[in-house]
Formats: sequence, structure tokens, C-alpha cells
Amino acid sequence: MGQLNSLKRYFFESKLTKTLSDYLRAIWTKINERALNIQSVDPDLNLRQFAHKGSREKTDGKAVSRNRDIGDYESPDYWYLRKIARLIRKEVSSDDVFVDIGSGKGRILCLMAQLPFKKVIGIEIRPDLCEVARSNAERSRGKKCPIEIVCGDASVMDYSEGTYFFMFNPFGEKTMSDVLLSIKNSLKSHPRQIRLIYYNAVHESLFEKSEWLVHYHHFFTATDRKVSFWRNTALPN
Repeated sequence: MGQLNSLKRYFFESKLTKTLSDYLRAIWTKINERALNIQSVDPDLNLRQFAHKGSREKTDGKAVSRNRDIGDYESPDYWYLRKIARLIRKEVSSDDVFVDIGSGKGRILCLMAQLPFKKVIGIEIRPDLCEVARSNAERSRGKKCPIEIVCGDASVMDYSEGTYFFMFNPFGEKTMSDVLLSIKNSLKSHPRQIRLIYYNAVHESLFEKSEWLVHYHHFFTATDRKVSFWRNTALPN
């Protein structure tokens, strides 16, 4: 049994397996992007370098302070995005608003816009990615609702419209804490039922400590990333 486990570990951790996995994932991504009629991020965009700058950036003409714990740019696998869409499809109504916090080039928005939401909103701090997302929103196929892109700092946004919130581990603990507080405060001014979907739940302990949230579902990806689902139980104090 020990030798078998060693062989399995060698196979799944080998460079050949990783290369093949990356190649297949890239093909799968292209297939989905063709189906949605959206474009990939411009390879000239310096995504990783920008992610670690602690500076002031202009978003829609307004300078905003940036937290220093913004994560590297990355997109989740379409396989699991489609799984999420299937899981929430039966619950979604025409009164619901989907918000992707850290929306990048808008892949998730274009996919979720195929569900019968009132609208989907993407929040992204990078102006160049906002432009890509707006282009994708205009050209994407199968939309059942409008797509809105908001270029700004997620930690100071007004979340009063949202009923579904999606986050693909977009930032660190400090900003995540600020975002959760903003969502909580929005419930006081606009009481409603909300759901939060946290993909790659690195800072899930913040959710667990939030007395106004309850965990109701989760699954793991093939790379052991946890996707957890939360909802509010009552109005926060």
C-alpha cells in the first residue's frame, strides 16, 4: 500500500502530469471562451507585478487607496464555475443580483449572466482589466441579464444591491475582513437574504467567526481548493 501511494504521489506531482494538466486546462478554457464569445486577457498586461504594488491607482477617474494584500490574478476553472451555476440555478430569481468581487476580465460574469438574475455586477480595481471585462460583457453570448462593471476598491463598495456574492480568494485577510463588514452593514440598511460563494477559501475562518453567517454547502476541486457556500441567518446587530 505504501508503494502504491508513493507511485500515485509521484504521478500527480510529476512535471509531466502538471504540464499535461495545464495544457488540457488551457484547451478547456479556450473552448468555454469560444462558447461565451469572450476574449482572453492581453498577454502584455503585467498581472502579477500589479498585484503586489501598494500604491494609489485611478479607477474611473478617481484615486482610491489600495490595500496591500491583493492576490495574484488568476481565474477559476470553468468546470467548477459551471458546477456552481448548476447548484444555484434553481434558487435564482429575477430579483437577485450577482456580484463578483475581484472580477478580473469578467469570465464569471459572462457565465452567470446566462442565469435569470436581475443583473450581474463585477467589482475590479484594475482599470485595464475593467476595460477587458466591459468588452467581454458587450460581446458575450446567451445573456439573460445586463452586466455592469464597477472599477474601484472592493473594501469601500456599496453592496446593498447584491444578493449573491462570489469571491475567488481575491485578497488577503485584512481586505476580506473589510469586505465582509461592508456586506454586513448593507444588511442593516437593506434587509434581505444573501448568499456568499467563496472559491479557494483560504480565509474561511473570517466567515466562521461572523455570527451573522452560516455555512450550508461546500465541495473541493481536483486540486483540493475548497469552494464554500454561506448565507445570512438573521439581520446582524
